[in-house]
Amino acid sequence: MFDDVMNQVEERVKEIVSQVFNVKREDLRDDTNFVLDLHAKSADIVELLALLEDEFKIEIPLAEAIRNKTVGDAWKYIERKISSK
Repeated sequence: MFDDVMNQVEERVKEIVSQVFNVKREDLRDDTNFVLDLHAKSADIVELLALLEDEFKIEIPLAEAIRNKTVGDAWKYIERKISSK
C-alpha cells in the first residue's frame, strides 16, 4: 500500500511538471533539471509550487524549493513530507 501511494506521488508530480512546462510526461526523468532542461523561470517555479502544495496539501518552504533542482528531487521531497505527517 505504501509503495502504491509513493508511486502515485511520483506519477502525479511528473504529470504536474509536464503541464507547467508543456512537455510530454514520458520525456521527464528523475534527473530532468528544472532550470537546465526545462528552462524554468521564477514564474514557472511559483506556479509549480502552488500546484504541488495544493495537490498534496503540504507547504513547501522556499529554501526547500531551491534545493530541489530535479524532478526526482521534487517527488522524493514530497514523499518524505507526506510520510512524516
